[in-house]
Amino acid sequence: MEAKAKEKTKRSGMFSGLGSSMKESIGKEGGLGTFRLWINLATLTLGFLFGGCHLVFGSYPLGLALISALPVSVWLAMLGVVLGSLTLGRSGIIYAMICVLGVFLRVIISGNDKVKPKDAGKEGGLFRESLSLRVSSAVIAGFVAGIYEILLEGFSLETVLFGVSMVIFPAVFTFLFAGAFYHGVGVKTLIFGSAACFDVGEGKKEKVRDAYFKISLLCYIALAAIALNKYRFFGIDLSFVFASLITLFAAKRFGALFGAVVGFVSSAFVSGLYSPAFALAGAGGGALFSFGAWYAVLLGGTLLSLWGAYVSGVSGFLSLLPEYLIACCIIFPMFRFFERESSPENKDSILRRATDMVGTMALAYRNRQALFPEKVEESLNALIPTVAEFCHGDALSEDYSAFSKMLAEAKEKILVKRELDEELTDKLEIIFSDFGFGGGVIRAFGDRKKYIICSGKDRDGTLITAPELKRRFEDESGMRFSAPEYYRRDDMVLMECEAVAKYKLEGAVAAGVGTSGEISGDSSKLFKSKELFAYGVICDGMGSGREAKCASDFSTSFLDKVLGCGTSEATALHMLNRALGHGKEECSVAVDIFSLDLILGEAKFIKSGAACSYIKRKSSLFRIKSETMPIGLIKKVDAEQISVNVSEGDIIIMVSDGVSSPTDDSPWLVEFLNKPAIRDLNEYAETILELAKKNSKSGDDMSVLVMKVGYEN
Repeated sequence: MEAKAKEKTKRSGMFSGLGSSMKESIGKEGGLGTFRLWINLATLTLGFLFGGCHLVFGSYPLGLALISALPVSVWLAMLGVVLGSLTLGRSGIIYAMICVLGVFLRVIISGNDKVKPKDAGKEGGLFRESLSLRVSSAVIAGFVAGIYEILLEGFSLETVLFGVSMVIFPAVFTFLFAGAFYHGVGVKTLIFGSAACFDVGEGKKEKVRDAYFKISLLCYIALAAIALNKYRFFGIDLSFVFASLITLFAAKRFGALFGAVVGFVSSAFVSGLYSPAFALAGAGGGALFSFGAWYAVLLGGTLLSLWGAYVSGVSGFLSLLPEYLIACCIIFPMFRFFERESSPENKDSILRRATDMVGTMALAYRNRQALFPEKVEESLNALIPTVAEFCHGDALSEDYSAFSKMLAEAKEKILVKRELDEELTDKLEIIFSDFGFGGGVIRAFGDRKKYIICSGKDRDGTLITAPELKRRFEDESGMRFSAPEYYRRDDMVLMECEAVAKYKLEGAVAAGVGTSGEISGDSSKLFKSKELFAYGVICDGMGSGREAKCASDFSTSFLDKVLGCGTSEATALHMLNRALGHGKEECSVAVDIFSLDLILGEAKFIKSGAACSYIKRKSSLFRIKSETMPIGLIKKVDAEQISVNVSEGDIIIMVSDGVSSPTDDSPWLVEFLNKPAIRDLNEYAETILELAKKNSKSGDDMSVLVMKVGYEN
């Protein structure tokens, strides 16, 4: 414990108090920063507007569609929709209740959905259900609203049209709204990133997804303008202010063409007469923004005013220009902020500082990996007395080559751990950038057990500490990562995390003595290595009595120490074979090993003269058998490695040949294993043992090892 504390102190000291200041300003999960505050406020406002927005036949479907489509901030959006619905008076209470029903339908559905969309990740979660189920929840809630209206007001054409619209429109708009979350572009990237952030590739699927994303954004813009149309303050039309604001922003960020499209869409459903004016403002402004914001805004305003005067005279001029001027007063401070955040000098500075922080932490990581041989040395120091007691005195000197192979494997693992994984780094860079760290740096190291370091600019620490960032790293890599550690230097932050066990292996052992003696010649053990492999081992000493027991106990202990320090199974069996050959008495051992990679979930059996094993998956049963010789009989190891696929909930049953023959199934055992499994593993193992005592005719010692594969919490 003291050594770990010293190591953590050294790492924190590299950044001159970086860790302590991060703790003060960020906290473990992060606070509510300025940017996120504005995003939350926008979500709440959009919910409020959509909650009180009427379309046709008396229906108000937009609020229900919004809360059905969002994968995040659903509760906040629901609050906004409820508040917006309550402005409608008595009927609004019904809409508010329907929207609350829609959210709780999603809670129920997302908790049971097994098919997750791309944005939900591999393990899904609350409000991460598939798009079809999101649409279904909107349809169900809308159907309830329609039925209630018919029951309340009676059956008529108006109530039927209302019911149909409350079923169809929420479904359609849920589908359209959801498109904004299937592209992988974050809000911060959309605002601060490059103009090419929409372009995800040249393939057909990428183009469809890109079009879906753009249509979804335009849908939000058009409907927000419609919802704002009923609000006027001192003669100022808020929908025109919004249209001017969003048009100038789009023209600045994405050019004249996109500015014209946004200008037209943002006003077409409010006033078709004036929609060309906003399209002209977007096109003209977008064409001149490269020369200066003042020129762009001036030309946009001129074109807007000329079109208004052309179609409606002075009234048209006065209907558009005041709203445009208000939008200009809002947009200029925004432009200055965007330019400061997106300037090349700022990005270069961020990149240099992020590279420095990541480089320092990467060096510390590589130095830590150099300590791995010490773990091997500890295992060797514990192993040598065991080997010396079991073997002849000259055995150790003859086995130096095997020990040197252990060290060589340890060195190779160090080199692999320290290597940069360029492919994963490239993938994570896209996620890191989309999350808002355009000038940040991220690195992924290692082959199997990944280590990730990333750094970027984050004034209040809300981005780097967001659980969503770690979740997306896990989704991309297919691994589970440790709780991140954070460090801070001024407005720069750094996060590091490493792969941890995603799977777990629980087990139980039952053993019985055969008819030929009082001491069992079997030995069983379940253990975990430093490299996060779980092993289940049964060693069956050939024969019975003290000699068999001594050989099996030695073999189990030997494999525990050698495999436990990260040595490969092949090297471990080779060393065991040599050790048994140097034993003070002639002996051989049937070895049965089950190995589970707790990080990747890959599993395999290694069998040398061992009995059949079984994998029970729900109602299916799989047999694993091998025709090999026990360890210690011949100079060369006769072992077979069998890779298997395992899933959560699978039960692995390993037995010695006193329970089941190495080559044939025992009918009674197969019949029992085909029945539903007993939940308690100890009881399951003991039941198999009792049945073996009744049905087995071999009279040999009996061992049963039952294991269950699960996910770590």
